[in-house]
Amino acid sequence: MTQTRITQMAEIIDSRLGVLSHIVNRAGKEAASEAALLSSRIAPDMHPFPTQVSFVCHQANGFAHFCGGPAPVQPEDSSKLNLEELQSAIASARQAVQSAAAIASDDLLSADKRMDLPGGQFLMLTGQSYFDDWLMPNIYFHMSMAYALARSLGVPLGKIDWMAFLGPKVQAG
Repeated sequence: MTQTRITQMAEIIDSRLGVLSHIVNRAGKEAASEAALLSSRIAPDMHPFPTQVSFVCHQANGFAHFCGGPAPVQPEDSSKLNLEELQSAIASARQAVQSAAAIASDDLLSADKRMDLPGGQFLMLTGQSYFDDWLMPNIYFHMSMAYALARSLGVPLGKIDWMAFLGPKVQAG
């Protein structure tokens, strides 16, 4: 069976969710204080660690919805999620992405997708542009914030953790 572009996109999202799960796991084990981790922010006007993780899951669930899955539901107050709830949200998003992509058609990539924005504004994007210009930048932004918050608390994460999705492709010389 030929792999579709949608299933390739789902694999990318799934692998990044796997990296996020790893970051959350390491942060939970190696941050000096779970309370400090869960309340950490880069700046006062930015969301804390749990919300950054939750936003990644919400974007992934948005992709699943785009593929025909159920509409994503954002937690009422994601800033109050604990590490176990964050890992559960990541696992649930991974499952939603895999299930929805398995039934989706690549025809979605040329269809219009409306993205509602605050203040009654919106974007009209093709499905491909939704993935390239909206979804992946948002996923990477919020993953980067979670990574940076963990690092700011002394969690010893590095590029090998961030790029862990490449591990299976590494070959011996």
